[in-house]
Amino acid sequence: AIRAVQQERSAMKSPFVGNWFYVPEKTSGESPGLYPPEYMEFVITKNGDSLLGQYRARFRVSDLAVSPEVIFRATGRDTLGNSATLQWFSSDGAKGDVQLTPRSANSMDVVWWTKQFGRRAVLTSGTALMIRQQGR
Repeated sequence: AIRAVQQERSAMKSPFVGNWFYVPEKTSGESPGLYPPEYMEFVITKNGDSLLGQYRARFRVSDLAVSPEVIFRATGRDTLGNSATLQWFSSDGAKGDVQLTPRSANSMDVVWWTKQFGRRAVLTSGTALMIRQQGR
């Protein structure tokens, strides 16, 4: 009976799986110290109870000598719930967490932060509303 429940759960559609893209939110201008995304995508797949993600973003950075690009891979357990926290790692050795919180069936908040810095200077956290790409 336990095996049947596990198979049923892994077959369920995760609220986090999909091709996610950044959607600019209406704001009243830029805040000092915040760097708005120009482009952002997060491709999340599921393998058993695990979520696997590929995150790529470019931010508008005008006052720091850091790379405007953020690229990482993320892994973690699919909670099939209201939110999930994955661990991410980049090719330069940086590591951190990314929290996924669905707002609706096809939108979610993505918040990431750095816990261990890598070999190069990059942005250390980000947040955005992302929309799931719909099939054609």
